[in-house]
Amino acid sequence: MSLVKFQVPSKEERKFIKSIQTKAHQTIKKYVSKGDRILLTCSGGKDSLALMHILHTSPLKPKLFMLTIDHGLRENSGDQSKYVYSKANKLNITSAFVTLSLDSDDENTARNQRHKYFNSYKGIFNCKWIATGHTASDQLETVLMRVIRGTGISGLGGIKEATGNYLRPLINLTAKDTERYVNAIGWSIQHDQSNDSDKYFRNRVRHNIATLMLEENPQVDIAVASLAEAAQEAEETLNYYANKELVSRVMYDYSEKKAVALKYKKEYGDCGLTDLPKGVVKKMIALFYDKCYLELYGRTPVNDGVQLTHKHINMVYSVLSSPDGGQLMRLPKMTMKKSRGYLVVKL
Repeated sequence: MSLVKFQVPSKEERKFIKSIQTKAHQTIKKYVSKGDRILLTCSGGKDSLALMHILHTSPLKPKLFMLTIDHGLRENSGDQSKYVYSKANKLNITSAFVTLSLDSDDENTARNQRHKYFNSYKGIFNCKWIATGHTASDQLETVLMRVIRGTGISGLGGIKEATGNYLRPLINLTAKDTERYVNAIGWSIQHDQSNDSDKYFRNRVRHNIATLMLEENPQVDIAVASLAEAAQEAEETLNYYANKELVSRVMYDYSEKKAVALKYKKEYGDCGLTDLPKGVVKKMIALFYDKCYLELYGRTPVNDGVQLTHKHINMVYSVLSSPDGGQLMRLPKMTMKKSRGYLVVKL
């Protein structure tokens, strides 16, 4: 009878494993209750394998389900799926596998298809959360991508720990952390060749920009993660004060309920809109636009892929600051008018 050899982590590696688990568990316990049902997404890469193992070790003992999506674009993807299944099976995690039929390897198309199946299997397994393996290294790339394309405070916030039903337990760890963790527990990282190609924007940012930044500062991913957290807090503060002002200024029954209006004029006991900090006013413009869009179409702009840009917001702010009245502002799928102390959108 042949003996199977198991890799036993050294004392130093056991200490490292424990420290990584503790850090990730701290993130998890902010959102997850004991026994919550979680759908984890696993490709076989270092991040998702670490995610599977760390969730399994959570003191909250969530009921885990796993979804692996094969994009069908790599020769060895079937073998990788089998490996992932074998690990999930040993941890008694119920698994599901989906093979996509994509007409192209476009990043956005693949991402949209993945999220479609994430949400579908969340319902099938009756899960509360969808857990993904995003790390601080992904945060660095995401923030850089948004800066390159053009962004504001909201975009600098990057990836949040939790958004809706999506949970990112590893967001405060780095790619080096997850790689060392997977190696320390004796698992094999499954290589995705698509990560090597500079065809994709994220890969170009990773290979050509993030790598140089990490050479200058090996902790730059942690530094940018801290920047993203500060941006999230700043955005949260702006939202708080902007919403507080909107409550008393938005009228849904303006012009016999045929329009939504935002009062901007200065009245007794009430400051004018442009007397408020510029950042708060611009956030109010964006939120007012969202409210009007919902009244007009019964959906949010995000649902329709519609975006109010900084250029649009600056235009509205400029009109507000002008003493002239009666100006029409053409916004995405909406016209806004400055009239008699109000910004008005007809329904």
